[in-house]
Amino acid sequence: MRLNKYIARAGICSRRAADELIKEGLIIINGQVSTDLSYQVSETDKVEYNQKILTIKKASLYAFHKPKNCLTTKFDPEGRTIIYDLLPKELENYSPIGRLDYNSEGLLLLTNDGELKRYYELPKNKILRTYKVRIFGKLLDSDKKQIEAGVTIDGIKYQKQKLKITQIATNSWLETSLSEGKNREIRNIFSYFDHPVSRLIRISFGK
Repeated sequence: MRLNKYIARAGICSRRAADELIKEGLIIINGQVSTDLSYQVSETDKVEYNQKILTIKKASLYAFHKPKNCLTTKFDPEGRTIIYDLLPKELENYSPIGRLDYNSEGLLLLTNDGELKRYYELPKNKILRTYKVRIFGKLLDSDKKQIEAGVTIDGIKYQKQKLKITQIATNSWLETSLSEGKNREIRNIFSYFDHPVSRLIRISFGK
């Protein structure tokens, strides 16, 4: 198995990121630094990174309900709650697929497979994420049509969305699905139309 694939399958990072680790001389094979991108790992090889022996584990996914006021990160210099404070210790080496911002909640997938993580995150693979959204006020039909057609805000083009309004009141509930997730995309769009998001919950990831 090619070295970068082995590193990715060990859950360290994607293949592309693994190439950088190899180039930087951070991968040790049988006690020697290896910078050979074409190296084929055999069953008898001992591959190390960061003073740890890498082993390929069966690819697995873990579904976690991320609460609000929690960061999707390994470390926060401000000492706020992070997902790893809430996850079982055996998942400390799992990586989140994508992320939910601090104030968002709902389904967050984690994996020990770098290749699987990259596949789910690449926009070209069009993996749908569905969200329940609560906004202040009632969304005008004209605004809904603009959002569904795709809007450009501050030079950033946001993709088309299919909105489903599930409850109309002082605060309205909607459902929307995206196949890519620009930073704070849903919040930015609704704020642009003067309907700030008061709650954002991811309810599904993929079909």
